[in-house]
Amino acid sequence: MTASSVLEVLDLERRGADRFVGMASAVGGQRLYGGLVAAQGLRAAQLTVPAGRVAHSLHAYFLRPGVTGVPIDLDVARHRDGRSFTTRAITASQQGEVICSLMASFQEREDGDDWEAEGPPTATPPEEVRTPHPLADYLDGMVEIVSARDTPPGETAPIHPCWVRIRGELGEDPDVHLAALAFLSDFGILGGGVMPRAAGPNPRFMGASLDHAVWFHRVDRAEGWFHISSRPVTNAGSRGLAHGWLHDRDGTHVASMSQEGLIRLTDGRRRPDR
Repeated sequence: MTASSVLEVLDLERRGADRFVGMASAVGGQRLYGGLVAAQGLRAAQLTVPAGRVAHSLHAYFLRPGVTGVPIDLDVARHRDGRSFTTRAITASQQGEVICSLMASFQEREDGDDWEAEGPPTATPPEEVRTPHPLADYLDGMVEIVSARDTPPGETAPIHPCWVRIRGELGEDPDVHLAALAFLSDFGILGGGVMPRAAGPNPRFMGASLDHAVWFHRVDRAEGWFHISSRPVTNAGSRGLAHGWLHDRDGTHVASMSQEGLIRLTDGRRRPDR
């Protein structure tokens, strides 16, 4: 059984107080989409956290490529329930092998200074962009993807910046909306930021996400358009690092991402697997 919407991806089957099973839908091609695993891991952790505590960060290590069509077993370890913060460790496995190890931290809602160093990005509204996005069909119709600016005729639009919008309803549970943003957070960070030279019909590199971190700043709902942008930071040792940003349509800085990926040449000099 496969999911047809992000809401279905996040609908986990409970097998115990701290054990859950998620669907490994064929999202993003043959290899399981990392954002799906991160979102399900976060959702499993949410279901074990005291009421009123909201996820503010997650860090996931992708250990093995996931397999589509095989259920994902999600085991949650309750590391800490403090006065203000809660910490959970989540292990995602398929057929007895760990594919992802994830940590998530939760906090009681608190008031404080609301400040950021940079303003919202400048982008063409999604309804006015005429250049199609090169990965418009990547997430199997669960997410609508539009370029954030027009590209000159004859050129392929870059992966980032782009607009993304989750299709379908997400319901009223705010935790589900936050987990849905975790689903979006992995889109194109590696391809759009770490290896820009690999973009196009004949990439010279292969890439695989090694670890992925998300910080949730101002999360309300995951409905409507979100602007995703990223930039490469450094490449060394066949690894690349990129930072990413997620803003809502009003320019609110919703979340920040960082991702390290394996970057290898595919001309025969390097093995493409880990």
